[in-house]
Amino acid sequence: RTDINAQNIHICSCRDANEEAAFAAEIIRKTVREKGYRFRDFAVIARDSSLYSSAISIQFEKSGVPVFSDYRYPASSLPLLVFASSAVKSVSSFSTENILRFIKSGLSALNSEEISDLENYVYIWRIEGKKWFKEWNMDPEGMAFREKENLKEVTEFLDYINELRIKAITPLIDFKNDFNGTAVDMGKALFQLAVNCDVQNKLLALAGKYEADKEYELAENTRMSWGVFCDILDNTVSCMEGQTVGEFESVFDCALS
Repeated sequence: RTDINAQNIHICSCRDANEEAAFAAEIIRKTVREKGYRFRDFAVIARDSSLYSSAISIQFEKSGVPVFSDYRYPASSLPLLVFASSAVKSVSSFSTENILRFIKSGLSALNSEEISDLENYVYIWRIEGKKWFKEWNMDPEGMAFREKENLKEVTEFLDYINELRIKAITPLIDFKNDFNGTAVDMGKALFQLAVNCDVQNKLLALAGKYEADKEYELAENTRMSWGVFCDILDNTVSCMEGQTVGEFESVFDCALS
């Protein structure tokens, strides 16, 4: 219609989603450069975002425009919530699966190389349950024949692997000892575990790494996860009628889903 004064609305026609995304990225980049806006001042809206997500990701990266897509993600997939849920589960089941999930969340005291070494040893000897509390003295190569001159290397490795074992389980043992009483007490214990493991600073470092790798959505979700964790923890405590560990675990799992 020609009788509508809409000077700030522009309509253009493109061949496909990629061309549309490239056009939008170029307009944003040009406006930021020439008029002093920030990238965060812009929003790209589509009727069906699933049709445009790939095109936007590719074309915006080509144009050097950072983009955060506002999609829904399950809270249970966030590193902090993996950290928290595996810790809660380990109280009732100190299983290798829960311990490995905890340390592989990226928020434990172990780095990726240490986690890999520990995981390999655990699977070679099928470490489970109470074996985590006992010193490991089994050959890291399993039942293979070992020459005597290599025994020193084995001893050094066993010292190393037992240090990793202790680093992995100590936070969980301390948490298990504190995780009792009322729902409020259990909630405080879980929050204190996150504080003791310096989770907030680790989340910021993790988000920075994702951002450097141009994983902008993952970076933003990681930054937001502390607030999500606190909200879920508050809701779990406030709506929980029972006071048993099993009931807390069940309600917390429900909140994560």
